[in-house]
Amino acid sequence: MTHLPFQDWLLEDTLDVTQADALHSHLETCIECRDLSGALHQVENSLHAAPFVAPAPGFTERWQVRLEAERSRLHKRQIRLAFVVGMSGAFFLLGLLAIIFWPVLDSLDALLWAGVYQLYLAFTFVRQVGGTLATLARALAPALPLVFWVLILGLLTQMSVLWVVSYRYVTNPRRIEI
Repeated sequence: MTHLPFQDWLLEDTLDVTQADALHSHLETCIECRDLSGALHQVENSLHAAPFVAPAPGFTERWQVRLEAERSRLHKRQIRLAFVVGMSGAFFLLGLLAIIFWPVLDSLDALLWAGVYQLYLAFTFVRQVGGTLATLARALAPALPLVFWVLILGLLTQMSVLWVVSYRYVTNPRRIEI
């Protein structure tokens, strides 16, 4: 005979009427389940009769101090790990750049002139883009109403605030868990 559903029902708090009737009729015929039920009631009575033991004085404070020390230790470990990974990546990239640009580094004069030329190109590009955007803004200003410009400015402000808050939330050390 299988005792599994009846043994499970002994441990449950709420049974429907048919399960309770089946359990009582099974307990009348099965000695093993009856002994198990008696032992379970005995354990429950012992647990209810046992006096409540209060924790040692200062338990909460000691636990909070230990918890804060553990969080601090994990935070320091995360900082060290991020620093090591970041520095390893930086040195790896620096090594790759040195390998890639080794022929250029042999002639520093050519490198200097190439850098000056690239800087001139960057300034020229920024000036041309700024001029194009200024021309576009002057052309669109009379075509679009003031409400549109206020709305665009408001949306840009909200996006900036959302970015700052998201950045703070992501970089908060209390939120990072390994």
